[in-house]
Amino acid sequence: MLVAPVFVAATARQQLYVELCGPYLCQQESCVIAAADIGQLSKTIIQHVKLEEARVLVSRWLDLNSLLCGQKLTMLENADKQLVLECQFMSAVRRITLGIPLHPDHMTRKDWQALPGVGEKLSTAIVAERCRGGDFGSVSALLRVRGISYKKLESLRHYFQ
Repeated sequence: MLVAPVFVAATARQQLYVELCGPYLCQQESCVIAAADIGQLSKTIIQHVKLEEARVLVSRWLDLNSLLCGQKLTMLENADKQLVLECQFMSAVRRITLGIPLHPDHMTRKDWQALPGVGEKLSTAIVAERCRGGDFGSVSALLRVRGISYKKLESLRHYFQ
């Protein structure tokens, strides 16, 4: 998959980004919101929610959970017509585009494949090793994956925190 480069201007203060998905959280299919701190980001998320029932659910979720930069909140109805809020991470491509550092424990096989030099076989090996040996904790721990050399690690390091 080819992705057109997008340049994000560096600011004195790093922006925090969250993606909102679903008709209850934003007008479009999805939107990315930004703020300078977690408190402002939480307030902005609440302002985007139009339906009162959804606003209450999001407020409760924000009270109980730590919001992280690069997360993706999706709200849909389940089979019983109840609203359900799911939290995942944005795709690696979107996080890279926004200048959000990646974390090896928050990536799917597809996310790994978005990185240069990581194909289907290596991405599968990375995810399998994380399942087998537990979280990596840092990008340096990728060396325990067969197929990741010091040279490969150095070529990937700048995408991670």
